[in-house]
Amino acid sequence: MDAPGVLRERRALRAAGLVGGPIELIDVVLPLWAGAALGLSATEVGALVAVVVAFSLVARPVARVLVDRWERRHTAAVGALLYAFACAGYAVAQSAPLAYGAAAVGGVGGTLLWVAVRAIARERQADDTEAFLRVASARDAGSMVTTALGLVFFGIIGFAGVFWACAAMCVLAAALLVAGPGRPESAGESPGEDGVESGGDGQEEAAAGQGRLRAAVAEALTTAAEAAVGLLLVLHLQRGFDLGVVQVVLVFVPGSMVAGVAVLHVRRYVSRYGRTRVLAVGSLVGCAATLGFAAAPNPYVIAALWVLSGAAWGAVLSVRRAVADAAARPVLGMHDTAGLVGLLIGSLAAGVLYDGAQWWAACVAAAGMILVGAVVLMSAVRPLGDVDVPLAKA
Repeated sequence: MDAPGVLRERRALRAAGLVGGPIELIDVVLPLWAGAALGLSATEVGALVAVVVAFSLVARPVARVLVDRWERRHTAAVGALLYAFACAGYAVAQSAPLAYGAAAVGGVGGTLLWVAVRAIARERQADDTEAFLRVASARDAGSMVTTALGLVFFGIIGFAGVFWACAAMCVLAAALLVAGPGRPESAGESPGEDGVESGGDGQEEAAAGQGRLRAAVAEALTTAAEAAVGLLLVLHLQRGFDLGVVQVVLVFVPGSMVAGVAVLHVRRYVSRYGRTRVLAVGSLVGCAATLGFAAAPNPYVIAALWVLSGAAWGAVLSVRRAVADAAARPVLGMHDTAGLVGLLIGSLAAGVLYDGAQWWAACVAAAGMILVGAVVLMSAVRPLGDVDVPLAKA
C-alpha cells in the first residue's frame, strides 16, 4: 500500500494533469474565440489575456497565505473549481464584459491551484528532488491529451463544447483533490516561496543579490517576448491567413511538443558547452525564427519556423530554470512573479503591436526582446557563482 504522502502527491499530480490540459488548450483557443465569437480587436484580445495574468499576480500573495494556513488540497480544489467556473463563463459569454470577468476568475483559480499543487510536491522534496519536474510533466501530459481531444471533437462541439468539457475536467480534478488524504503529520515543512539561501560574506551576498535581480529581469523580458510572439502568431494566423481553430492549433502543436522535448534533453549540451553558450545559441535561433515570421508567405512556413522556435525556447527555458534555481531557492516566488509580469507585458504588447504596427515591425520588436532578455540572463550567471558548467563542480 502506498504511503499517505505518496498517494497525496499522486492525487495532486493527476489533478494537475486534468486542469493543466484545459489551461494550455484555452491559452490558444481563448484569443481565437474572442476574435471569432465576440468580434474583439487585437488590442482587446491582448487585454483579455492580460486580465488572466493580472489577476494571477493579484492572487499570488493570497495563495501563499492559504497554502501555509489551510489544507493545501482544499486550496487546490478551490482553484480548480474557480477555473471550471471561468470555463463555464466563456461558454455562455455573449459580450466582452462577461469574457473579462471569466478571465479574472480563471486567473485567480489557476494561481490557487498551481501554488497549492507545488506546495504539496514540496512536502516530499527532501526525499524526492524531482517533485517539481513531475508537476510540470503532469501538466504537459494533460495538455497533449486535451489538445488531441480538442482537435478531434472541435468540429462537432465548437467553442462552447470545448469550454464546457474543460469545465468538467476541472470539476473532476477538484473532486480528486478533495477525496485525497490529508497532509501526514510526518511531512516536513516546505520552505516559503520567496525563500532565498543566505550565507557567505557581504561581497558574495551582494553579487548574488545582483545576479538574482538580473535573472528576474531576464525572466520577465524573455517571457514577455515568448508571450508576444505566441499571441501575435495566433492573431496573424486567424486574421491574416483566415485559419480556423483546428488549423491554428495544428500549427502550434508540433512546436510545443518540440519545446517540451528540448527542455528534457538539453542538459547534456549544457554539461558539455556551458549554460551561456547554450543560451546564446538558443536565443539567436529563436530571434532568427521570429524575424522569419515577418516574411513567412504561408502557414506551412510559420509551422516550420515555430518548430525551430520551440527547440530554441526549450533550450533557453532549461537554462532559465537552472539559473533561477541558483538565484533563489525555491524559484516559485520572485521568478514566478517576474514571469507573470512578462506575460502581462507581452500579452498587452502583442495586441497593440498587431493593431498599430506593420507585421514585420511587430516581429522585429519581439526579436529584440528575446535578445535583450538573453543578454541580461547571461550577465546573471557569473554573479551567482559557478553555475555555467554544472559538471565543473563534480
